[in-house]
Amino acid sequence: MSKKLSPRNVPVQQRAHRQRDKILKATSELLETVGVDELTTIRVAEAVGISVGTLYHYFPNKHAILHSLAENWIQTVLNELEEIGQRDLSNVAIKDFVVLITEVFESLFIKHSPLLPLINAINTLPELNSLKFEFKQQLIKALGEIFIDLNICVSTLESERLSSVYWQLLQGLLLLYVDADPKSDKTLSDIKYLQYSLLERAKSDF
Repeated sequence: MSKKLSPRNVPVQQRAHRQRDKILKATSELLETVGVDELTTIRVAEAVGISVGTLYHYFPNKHAILHSLAENWIQTVLNELEEIGQRDLSNVAIKDFVVLITEVFESLFIKHSPLLPLINAINTLPELNSLKFEFKQQLIKALGEIFIDLNICVSTLESERLSSVYWQLLQGLLLLYVDADPKSDKTLSDIKYLQYSLLERAKSDF
C-alpha cells in the first residue's frame, strides 16, 4: 500500500480502534446517500462528530478511508469463497452449486448494500488500482479451484479464464438486483439460469 493511502497511525488502543471503526461506518453510510464523488473528509468528520484534524490522525484523505473499506469488502468476499471451497464439491450438481453461491452472495450484497457505490468504484478509481489487481488474482484462484473441484474444468488455465467471466457475470447482475426496488424473484431466477448456462456450457466443452 502506498504511503498516501496508509492510515497515519495503526490503532493500538481499544478506543482508537473504536474511533477508526466509527469513521469507516460513517463513510459507508454516507456512500449510500452521497456516493463516491461527493464524499469528503469534512462530511465524514461531521457524521462521526469529530474535527477534520482528528480524522486526519487516522486517515490522510478520503481515498485512504475508501481503501480500508474496500480491503474489508474484498476480504469478506474471499472469506465466503474460501468457506464454499472447503466443502466437498466433487459430487455437487452445478444447479445446486449455483443455488448455493447465489444465496451466499445475494445475502452478502444486501447486507453491505451501502457499499455498492464503492464496489463499483473499485474498478474505476485509480487510487484503488492495486487493490483491484490483487483482488482479481485471489478471486480467480479461489473460484478456479472451486470449478476444478466441481469437475467443470480440468486445467488451471481454463478454470481461471472461466472464473474471470463468471465473477463479472455474478457480481454485475447481483449489483443490479440489489439496487432494484422492488426486487423481483424472477430476476433472481434469471441470474441463476445465466450462471447455470455458463457453467454447463463450460463443462460440456471438455
